[in-house]
Amino acid sequence: MRIIPITLLLAVLLPTVSRAVAPVRSGVVILDATQFLGEMPYDDTANNGRGGGGGGRRGGAAAPAAPAFTFENFSINLGAPTPFSAKANLPRAGTWYLYVRSRSTADGSSFKVTVAGQPSPGTFGDAAAGAFQSGGSFELPAGPLKVTLTDIHPGSVFDVLLLSQKPDLKESDLEPLQYPEDIVLLKEYPLPVAIDGVKFGDLNGDGKTDLVVLTPNYSTYAFDNSGKELWHYDAPLAGTSDRGQFEAPGSVWDFDQDGKAEVVAWRMIGQKEYLVMYDGATGAIKHQIEWPTKPLPHVYNNFRTAIAKLHPGYPDSLIVYSDSGGTVSINAYGPTLNLLWSYTHPRLKDYHGHYIYPVDINGDGIDEVYLSQVMLDANGHELWNNYDLFPDNHDHIDSARFVDLNGDGKLELVTGQSDVGTVVYEATTGKLLWQRFANHNQKIEAGNYRADIKGQVVVASSRFYTGGLGGLLRWYDPQGNRIDIWPYNPIPGNPNFVKGDFRGDGKNQLFWQRFRIEPDGTGTIAFPDEVFHMFDFMGTGNDQVITVGRNGMVRVYGYKNAKSNPTPEKSDPVFRAHTISNHTHY
Repeated sequence: MRIIPITLLLAVLLPTVSRAVAPVRSGVVILDATQFLGEMPYDDTANNGRGGGGGGRRGGAAAPAAPAFTFENFSINLGAPTPFSAKANLPRAGTWYLYVRSRSTADGSSFKVTVAGQPSPGTFGDAAAGAFQSGGSFELPAGPLKVTLTDIHPGSVFDVLLLSQKPDLKESDLEPLQYPEDIVLLKEYPLPVAIDGVKFGDLNGDGKTDLVVLTPNYSTYAFDNSGKELWHYDAPLAGTSDRGQFEAPGSVWDFDQDGKAEVVAWRMIGQKEYLVMYDGATGAIKHQIEWPTKPLPHVYNNFRTAIAKLHPGYPDSLIVYSDSGGTVSINAYGPTLNLLWSYTHPRLKDYHGHYIYPVDINGDGIDEVYLSQVMLDANGHELWNNYDLFPDNHDHIDSARFVDLNGDGKLELVTGQSDVGTVVYEATTGKLLWQRFANHNQKIEAGNYRADIKGQVVVASSRFYTGGLGGLLRWYDPQGNRIDIWPYNPIPGNPNFVKGDFRGDGKNQLFWQRFRIEPDGTGTIAFPDEVFHMFDFMGTGNDQVITVGRNGMVRVYGYKNAKSNPTPEKSDPVFRAHTISNHTHY
């Protein structure tokens, strides 16, 4: 008896999502591979920013490397004979020409295409080198129609199908048709260093956003807004393999309120590890203190920093989380790295998760400090813990968000809690409110993102390990009722969420991996690289998306018709500390 995958069961049991129809750009109807994700069969796999296979539910041989150009750098391996479709909406009636871009990865592979039930005269996906082929012409009415991949002999890969009224569309015409027309590239930084993370702030006081790159081995590089290097610190190679396994620690923040941000990072001085505060513009060391961890040698599981408001006034405190296995420490420092308090707890690796979250949970204007399974007050004393409820270090919280889900004026703690799933707690007490299966829930977000659900929703990035690392979205209403999932099979990677006021209309737009998330809960591929951060980088009063590529490329994208919306909240130091400086992959 064949075991039915859980994603297929959910596809049957959950309400059907109405997938947005294929976009029309420059008069061409574009059915890229992502348009077919809603119906992609179980044995098919997606290539998302990769040349080979991955992200499917089963193992097996990966596809050969993709050609130099793949439309939107996304394709689907046709591993099943099952037909599947995408929706289009023709802007006008008339003669429309089909074009297909595909290639073969196995002998005997091919597929056909039907347009509004009319079969194409030829076959596709049978050329190993890849081919851009004409699929014939069709007399079609204006309005909605389906385009179906059918008569599939597994082994082909396709990245895009197009309908155009041009009888002579060429492969060279494809590149300008990629990605939404309302998203524009504003800045591009080809940085000559390996990027583990990027932190942002005004380092030199010119009013523009500068960049600090933390490398996998904990080196620190500072660049101004033009991309010019200001200074750098190269970490020693000894221990590089250990340091490079996890996110590098560091923060950018104006601790002394002189209009120029300092940089806080890890540094080796002699044979000891230090927490160092640099002058952001010059790299001169202003303050230093030994890093709060056990003496070397040790591992670097979770070393993190965050900015907090632990007293009335300006947020100038630094929280440092050190997890080298065995004993975990959370230390708070003042603006000159003077120690304020220390909290230690004997636990195994990852028990306290991967990040620290300063947040005002009771509305008194002072931050509490949360990390997996425990909430501390501004003096480092426990307010509550769930140590007895979740004693196993594998049940740690990977990602957390604080929102008023039910509109009662109180914050809920929404978490992606590893294999425990998606879990929501009362933020003030730690009481568990609801828990739902979400595979390995690595990333989490909550907000007003759906047109079909009134109020807040929770969306989990469910992580899969079989057949290559992959993820998909699971949606829940405020009470924990399951809404739906998208796509039904995971795409490759461990996707990030970012959100912000993209249009300048005061409403948050959600992005996931390389996708803009639409009001129906599905995604439109929007960028060549994965989203990394989102805030008002340009200083225009609306938010921009920052992407980071594996080739060291940092790009800033904005909405083409964005309005300036400089609300008081966006300039508030606490808001900027929590949303811009306190940024993590988790």
